Amino acid sequence: MKIAMIRSRNRVVMRHIKDSLSERGHDVTLYSILFKGVDMEAYPGEVVVGRFPNWADRKRFGTLLGYGRYLARLARTVDDADVILARNVFPCGHGGVMLQKLKEIPSVLMLQGENDLFNFDEAHWTVDRLRPVVVKESRMIIAQTGYQRDYLQKEYGVSPVVLPNGVDVARFGTAAREEARSDLGLTVSGKLMICVSGLLPFKGQDDLIRAFARVHESMPDSKLLLIGDGPEAKELKRIARDLGVRDDVQFEGWVPFEKMPLYLSSSDLFVHPSASEGFPNVVLEAMASGLPVVMTNVVGMNTVFEDGMNCFFVPPRDEKALEEKMLILLRDDLLAEDMGTRNLEHVKEFDWAIFAKKLEGILEEVIQ
Repeated sequence: MKIAMIRSRNRVVMRHIKDSLSERGHDVTLYSILFKGVDMEAYPGEVVVGRFPNWADRKRFGTLLGYGRYLARLARTVDDADVILARNVFPCGHGGVMLQKLKEIPSVLMLQGENDLFNFDEAHWTVDRLRPVVVKESRMIIAQTGYQRDYLQKEYGVSPVVLPNGVDVARFGTAAREEARSDLGLTVSGKLMICVSGLLPFKGQDDLIRAFARVHESMPDSKLLLIGDGPEAKELKRIARDLGVRDDVQFEGWVPFEKMPLYLSSSDLFVHPSASEGFPNVVLEAMASGLPVVMTNVVGMNTVFEDGMNCFFVPPRDEKALEEKMLILLRDDLLAEDMGTRNLEHVKEFDWAIFAKKLEGILEEVIQ
């Protein structure tokens, strides 16, 4: 098959999908919409078809002003393809539907986050106007969880298939914790919690820092490692400083994906406190590293992972629940080890090779 993939975010995930489909013999081209300020040369092998304002600027009209240019460039660039795989409703899914109408290439919508279902953030008001068109016109929809599937069935009368993201199981795995800490230059004598996510308002690191501050009272040698960057960095540092744990919360910033296995191996517990998600691949990466997990139950993650077995679920924006579940796993080494061992086994079914075979079947069905 000749597959045209369109993405605006999720670069790592989309590159894995592209590579795994290519390994199965398909001709895959990845078309990208980048945020302004991003170095295009940092994305080799991708065809850039649009540049929009960054996340913090989406309430402005810059997104709309550049949208026509993006659609025109996409129409000129994508020509010879059997199927389109678009990552989200806006802008990728809308571009896919346009190509479907103009060039009779079937478009498959692969859902990303909660903005693909409903307007979680008012900055994305454009999505509300495009969502019904994209959902109803796309030839097939791929949901990442049963919750996403059920929601779209109820609201739009469509029947998505469910296919969660994959993970490169071989890249991760258990490694000597102390050796990983030494390689990274991390000085930690006690337990280390890690959170990997963009520093954005809805990602919940503020709740995590407040919960960690209370954990730190009973475990004063514990540390929290935050990986990622974003507009909330300054505010999060202020919160940590005001709570007296600034020296115990390490802001690592953005790190290369190649280093992620080492950071995960250095940690005792993975925490994902986000109030809004699609399917967080980093959770799979943590599980593939044999880590126990505390995470929010957003967008039906309990249809994929089992509470108490693969992770401890907590409600979004619940600092007290975060604190309680973190302490349970930090204090009980055997419980944490058992959860991590189960995760190593459970995550095998999400390997990219298995994902690609399933996705191949979906795309072939659409073409036929």
